Amino acid sequence: MFMKKIVDDARICLLKQLYRYYRMGVSCLLLSPTLRSILEPALSSPSLEISAAEGDFMSVVDLDICGMTEIFKLSFSPKDTWEFYLYLKSINTLSRLLLSPYQLLTLQYCTAETLVHLAFTMANNTLCCTHKNKNIPYIEELYLEQNVSQHNGDTLLSVSPFVIVEMLSVLSHYRLSNRSRCLKSLTDLQTLLLYDDGIYVPLELRDLSWQILGICQHVVGDLHGALHSYEESLRQQPYNRIKEATQIRIECVKQQLQENIEKVGLDLIKTCEAIIQHHKPDPIWNPQAKRKRGHPTDYCEVLCVN
Repeated sequence: MFMKKIVDDARICLLKQLYRYYRMGVSCLLLSPTLRSILEPALSSPSLEISAAEGDFMSVVDLDICGMTEIFKLSFSPKDTWEFYLYLKSINTLSRLLLSPYQLLTLQYCTAETLVHLAFTMANNTLCCTHKNKNIPYIEELYLEQNVSQHNGDTLLSVSPFVIVEMLSVLSHYRLSNRSRCLKSLTDLQTLLLYDDGIYVPLELRDLSWQILGICQHVVGDLHGALHSYEESLRQQPYNRIKEATQIRIECVKQQLQENIEKVGLDLIKTCEAIIQHHKPDPIWNPQAKRKRGHPTDYCEVLCVN
């Protein structure tokens, strides 16, 4: 209606005013002198009764559920960095507008989804393949789990986004040789799994979540911690059906631990030999041997004394 008649700042002011009326609801009609003169007598009449048709109203909980259901139906699958750029540019433009609470929530969800997909692409060199008309992102560190899960009939792995974010943080800082940030993210991930009661990491997704913690600990060299996390993964509900992958990783860690023990044993033997060689007593001349055998420069016998 006002697209061509009102432009620039005037249009923005008008939209803000209309939105204010929208937020006020039906009571905005009382701002009109004409309507106010008609409505006020009727509203102030003691004989006026307004029936509460409870069946026509939705509870706040039901309304939130409907809103979240619609939001979660949104899907984002950018194919390249150019599409990521367009998504982020659109999000930046929408963030400057005056949005309702549900619109703002939807925009925040879209932003998070876009950034998660972008993180997969940039931090992990995501390799995408098409399977049953669905794009499945492959993460190098989860390649074994994805193969086992697909072999068992599942095309996708289910994991909490909070766990994925911490995993990406650990791996990214590790590859950037930022050890302090890497260990901090690893601690945050471990704390999340130890103390969360299902709010951030659903109980049915704990098998892969503990597996991811073990993988991160394995990458940074904490073999004992990784072994504990893998064993904890086996004790969880096998929702993602990755038991075979967990068993393979446990055997790998045990083999590395055994190799480390053998290496430590060899290093200890070499160290002891070096210490003995360093403290070996110096030889001394035996004068009697010199007299028996002739000139001292021809032969020499030595005695080792402790």
